Amino acid sequence: MFNNKNNIKLMIFDNDMTLVDSSRAILAGFNQVADKVGRPKTNLQRVMECIAMPLPDFCRGLLGDYKPEWVDMYLANSSQNENKYLTAFKDSKQALKALRDKGVKLAMASNRERVEPVLKRTGLIEYFDDYIAARAPHGNFNYKPEPDMLLKLLELFNVNADQAVYVGDSDVDAETANNANMRFIGVPRGYFNADSLLKLGAWRVINNSLLELADFIN
Repeated sequence: MFNNKNNIKLMIFDNDMTLVDSSRAILAGFNQVADKVGRPKTNLQRVMECIAMPLPDFCRGLLGDYKPEWVDMYLANSSQNENKYLTAFKDSKQALKALRDKGVKLAMASNRERVEPVLKRTGLIEYFDDYIAARAPHGNFNYKPEPDMLLKLLELFNVNADQAVYVGDSDVDAETANNANMRFIGVPRGYFNADSLLKLGAWRVINNSLLELADFIN
């Protein structure tokens, strides 16, 4: 059993709806695709329900089907939409800085194909020691909830699973942490509230702000 402030050397973050609000950028992008291919438009609630899914499943969830060319259409406009709509949550930078000040290594594991452009766009990249997405920068990985990305980060930082935590907002994130034998800290900003995240097995849940993360460090 883990102690309240067990020796945490590495904190790994999900991206979307954990550190970054990407919901409106995603909504705009998939509705552009819907217009082009004659599918019904989606809504913000449905985006929130599906946001943790791998991109092909995300496409099915929002458009009712998946075709590779639809994803290509979405990705072709994603940079423009994210420049317009995507923002870091107001407490993200301060929370990451507080963790670095405590000597914790910071990493990211995201189901995005590539996460570096988002980290650069939001100014979060300077706080991270490393990051992994499904297709870059460390090769190709199975999508979460497969634990591959988390296990690779444990290897890169030479830490054990009980010395790390995964921070995310969804059932997929909780399952990923469990599959890596890692603790999960839930962030109730997306589709799942605090009670739901606890029921999914969260070790801790953020109540008001990501600044609470520093309180879990010895």
